[in-house]
Amino acid sequence: MTNLEQDTHKRDKENSQSEKEKKEKSREERLDEGLAESFPASDPPAVTREPIPKKD
Repeated sequence: MTNLEQDTHKRDKENSQSEKEKKEKSREERLDEGLAESFPASDPPAVTREPIPKKD
């Protein structure tokens, strides 16, 4: 492999890694945005308790 081929291969590999990082960051940003939009939930969780007995 010539120096030119090695340089090209190295540059292609770096670009590939950079693209993967960008895609992963974009994915994380979309997940964060979706999470932020879904909370607080419009319907709070239901909590059931036994009634407190009245004192006479």
